[in-house]
Amino acid sequence: MSVVNIDSGRYIRWLQDMFRPLWPRSLLSRMLCMLVIALLLAESISGSIWYRQFSLRNQASLESTIKGLVQGMLTSYNFMSSLPYNYRHLVLQQQLALGGSQFFISINNHVLDEVQLLSSQTAKTVVSQAKQELRTQLGERQAAIISLTPADQLKVFNAGVLVENLPPAWARFGITTSHKDAPVLVIQLQLNTNEWLFLAAPLPPPYDQLESPLFSLRQVGFTLCSLLLVLLFTWWLIRRELKPLARLAHGALELNSSLDSEPLPEEGSAELVTATRSFNQMQSRLRAYLHNREMLFTAISHDLKTPLTRLRLRVEMLEDDKLGKKFEQDVADLEMMVKGALQSMKDTDLHENLESIDIMNLLRKTMDAYLNVNVSGKASPIFGRPLAIKRLLNNIVDNGLNYGRRVEIVLSDHRDYIMLFIRDFGPGIPEDQWEKVFKPYYRLQQDNRGSGLGLAISRSIARAHGGEVTLHNHPASGLIVEVRLQRYN
Repeated sequence: MSVVNIDSGRYIRWLQDMFRPLWPRSLLSRMLCMLVIALLLAESISGSIWYRQFSLRNQASLESTIKGLVQGMLTSYNFMSSLPYNYRHLVLQQQLALGGSQFFISINNHVLDEVQLLSSQTAKTVVSQAKQELRTQLGERQAAIISLTPADQLKVFNAGVLVENLPPAWARFGITTSHKDAPVLVIQLQLNTNEWLFLAAPLPPPYDQLESPLFSLRQVGFTLCSLLLVLLFTWWLIRRELKPLARLAHGALELNSSLDSEPLPEEGSAELVTATRSFNQMQSRLRAYLHNREMLFTAISHDLKTPLTRLRLRVEMLEDDKLGKKFEQDVADLEMMVKGALQSMKDTDLHENLESIDIMNLLRKTMDAYLNVNVSGKASPIFGRPLAIKRLLNNIVDNGLNYGRRVEIVLSDHRDYIMLFIRDFGPGIPEDQWEKVFKPYYRLQQDNRGSGLGLAISRSIARAHGGEVTLHNHPASGLIVEVRLQRYN
C-alpha cells in the first residue's frame, strides 16, 4: 500500500513539474484559464445531459414512426391477402393508375436479396422495431423478411431491377427520397407459395440521415461565439478589477526606491481598498520613522561633540601620562564608535535615485585610488544607486587590503544579475565566524582595527539592491567575498 502511495505521489509531482511551465503566471491569465476550464466542464456536463435526453426522445420518436410505418404496410398486406389470387395484380395496376400508395408495392415469386444497412445504431433500431411490430401483429409463423436498404441500391420486381433504373412513372410511386442513399424500409411478406408481397417505404425526415452529426455547424458556431463573448466580457471585467491590485504592486516596487511618492488612490473592491489603505499608512509610518531617526542621529551627533571635547581636555590635564594615554585611547575609541554609527546610518539611508550603472566604469573609477587591486571579467550595466554601490565596494576592498597583501576582483555576467568575487590574500576567516562578522560592531578576537560596521553596511546595500553578500575561504589562502547584484531592482 505504501509503495502505491509513493508511486502515485511521484506521478503527481511529475505531472506538476511537467505542466508548471505551461501554466500562466499573471493573475489575469490564470483566472481566464480557470474560467475556460470551468465553462468547458459545464458545457460538457450539460451537453452530456442534453444528449442523453435527446437520445431518449429520439429513440421514442423513431420507434413510434417505425410502428406507424409497419402498421400501414400491414394494412396493405391484409388487404392484398384478402383478395382472390387473380385480382391482386389487377388491384396493383389500378393503384398505379390512380397515383399509387404511400408505399412501393409489388408481388414477386421469390424473395429479393436486398443490401442491409446495419452499420449504425439507428439502422439496427429500425430493423429491430419493425421485427417486433410484425411479430406482435402477425405472430411467429408468418414468413417475413425485413431489411433497411439504401435507395440507390434498392432492387424491385422479380428481375431484381434497381429502382433508380425504372421509368419515372414507376419509380416515383412511394420511393421519393431526399438523397440517393436515403434508407428505405423493405418488408417482404409471404402470401402463398412462390408469392411474396414486396413493400418499400423511405424513412421520413429526420431519420433519412442515419449518420447525422450530433452538433450542426450552426450549433458549434453559436457555442463558440457565446464562449468568446463571455471570455471577452470576463477579461474586461477582471482587468478592470485588477487595476488597483496592479497599482498596489507597482507602489510596493516604488517603495524600494522612494518613500516620497504620492499615496495610492483607494479604489476597487472592499478588500483592495483595505489593502491600499494599509499600504498608504505603512508608507506614511516608514517615512515618519526614517525622518525621526535622521533627526535623532543628527541631534546625538551634535550633543556628543561637547562632552567628547570636554573629556579630551580633561585627559590632557591629567598629570599621569600613562593613565592619560589610556583615557585618550578610550575617548578615541568612543569617538570612532559614534562616527561609525553615524556613518552607518548615512550609508544605509539611500536617498539616491535609481539609474543605469556601467559597473565596469564604476569599478575602474573606484579602484583607481588603490594600488594593489586587480580587476578581471566583464559585466553589462545594472540598475541601481551608484554612490551606494561605490560604498559597498570600498568597504569590502578596504577590508581586503587591511588583512591581505592585495585584492583581486572577478566579474561574472548573468541574465538577471551580476556576480563580483572579491578575494584578498590574508589569513581568511573561520567558517563559524562567516555570519557573525556581518553583525554591527562585531570583530574577530585578534582584530582591533576598524569599527566593525563595514561588512554590515555592505550587506545592507546589497540587499537594498535585491542582492546578497556571502563569504567563503579560498582553497589556497585568503577570503572570497561574493557580491550578487540584481540587474533590475
